[in-house]
Amino acid sequence: MTEQELREILGGPVEVPDVVEEKMAAAYARLQAGERRPARRRGLRTALALAAAAAVLCAGAAAGYWITRTEVAVDERRPAVVEGMFGDSSRPSVEEQTKVEADGSLSLNLPNRERVPVELPEALAVVGDYLPDTGYAWTVGDYTLTVEAYLLDQGTGTGKIYFLLERPGGLEGVEVSPEDGEIWFNGEGISLTFRAGEDAQAGYRIYADQARTTDTVLAGVVSFAVAEEADRWQAADGLTIGFHDLRLNQNSKKDVSLLAELELPGTESLSAVTAVDPDSGERGAVLSAIGIAIDAQDVDEIDSVVLHYADGSSYVVRDENQNLDNTEYALGCGSGTDMTLRLCFNRLVDPAQVVSVTVNGRNCPTA
Repeated sequence: MTEQELREILGGPVEVPDVVEEKMAAAYARLQAGERRPARRRGLRTALALAAAAAVLCAGAAAGYWITRTEVAVDERRPAVVEGMFGDSSRPSVEEQTKVEADGSLSLNLPNRERVPVELPEALAVVGDYLPDTGYAWTVGDYTLTVEAYLLDQGTGTGKIYFLLERPGGLEGVEVSPEDGEIWFNGEGISLTFRAGEDAQAGYRIYADQARTTDTVLAGVVSFAVAEEADRWQAADGLTIGFHDLRLNQNSKKDVSLLAELELPGTESLSAVTAVDPDSGERGAVLSAIGIAIDAQDVDEIDSVVLHYADGSSYVVRDENQNLDNTEYALGCGSGTDMTLRLCFNRLVDPAQVVSVTVNGRNCPTA
């Protein structure tokens, strides 16, 4: 695409800063010369045709927002990222809490949640080969969003993203729950949304890495699950992050908040193992290092899920009787008697060490 074609698509003249124009010209020159990037060791797919340092104006962005994407080195940050995703120093355990308002309404109902330590060598042995070689950073107005790492699992339809959101004057419209660190967008500023690939809808929750979060920098972990489209979503499809300013909706009858869609390249899917129903011989669940997908006739009836390890220990993923929920996010999919419950773990799991999964007291050995 030439600059003239870009101008025509945007419907008017584009004022390109000199430094950006120089980078675009250099990128075009390299492309015309046939230059190609070296293949990445895990087949990481580049989302932009231009070199990563080149800047482009997002056609869907509000006027005045230049959207740039750059690749960033993350090797030195990997210990902090792994700790933030899976450890307990970034987010402590939570004891069950309830809060009842004066009118009798329940404004807070937190279950017990147990966080556990993570050891970097063991963690990297499980997920290190599936982490992208580089991180990605975008500027949107005076915000900088840096995705330092992400893990995708097409087998269970789950994923995790570790990001930093920065603004010199402080973040607008972003709240962190003091009880458990969950992140909320209150409508008075920006927000982020997440989509798997081009069109697969994803539900998610975001928690703050409290060890790295400051007044001007939010470190967050997204745990997401793909809805019905998970069967056709592939990790190679990557992810799309929507960057919104919710204040734009205040005088509008429809959602006009989207400033930019930021694409993350696809990765290789995490490896997964299958737990087999002993009676039917069919799949009862599939699990990976970050999540599990459980087949069921009614996902609302799944009250307890336990993973059993080869060394005799176990991980209680959820137990209604103990008001215990050791998940980051849960999503029920399907209809009728053909349903799937997707759960995002709140710790790292080595699927090679899982010998069975017990769901509502029914034990399913791994194949």
